Amino acid sequence: MWLYDLNRWLLPAGRRIFSLEKHGFPLPARDQPVLIAANHSSFLDPWVVGSVDPRREIHFLINERWYRRSRLWTALFDAWGVLPASSRSPWETIERVVGALERGQSVGIFPEGRISPDGKIGRGRPGIAWMAALSGCPVVPCGLRGVFEVLPKGRRLPRRHPVSIHLGRPMVFADGPVSDPNRSQLHDFAGRLMARICELAGQEERAEAAMAVDPGADLVPEPPNPRRDPGPG
Repeated sequence: MWLYDLNRWLLPAGRRIFSLEKHGFPLPARDQPVLIAANHSSFLDPWVVGSVDPRREIHFLINERWYRRSRLWTALFDAWGVLPASSRSPWETIERVVGALERGQSVGIFPEGRISPDGKIGRGRPGIAWMAALSGCPVVPCGLRGVFEVLPKGRRLPRRHPVSIHLGRPMVFADGPVSDPNRSQLHDFAGRLMARICELAGQEERAEAAMAVDPGADLVPEPPNPRRDPGPG
């Protein structure tokens, strides 16, 4: 992850240029794997989230289409240590993230699943609730402010604008890790997480829309959960 090392050198300059500020709760200890869930309005979002603790390696989940766009992109993303989301099955993605957490790695997630075209927080997806339930790891809600103004989707060059990152108290799925979580608990957790992200990002008015988690966005009706106990044969 040599790009992460390079980022540590560039971070002081970035903080001065964009007046980058951090607010809220500290992250758990570095030896504690966590999920960091943030709103997504710019290609710069992973860099901003990574600036919270430059010495903590955060493996961001990205769209597999971007990961495989070219050999150069793949090499750069590998140097950054990203986790490509599977285009075949949401369960492959969930298992990939849970496996990283079980290896002691921290993972960055953007629950909306895409970059917002207008900076407004959109509807969340339930996959992160499954990740929290299966792993038992805490989820840190994170609100990013000002990043859309710096580099919105479609803009080639960034412009100067203050950026701030706001961290909430870590959230833990009840009684996790759970191999076969209750669906209503999953959607309640995902909804509360999205509401908290909206609050931290200064978009409280978006909470109701963001909490309307689509139950079919990530999961089929009866997902083949590989972690479910097979029962007596």
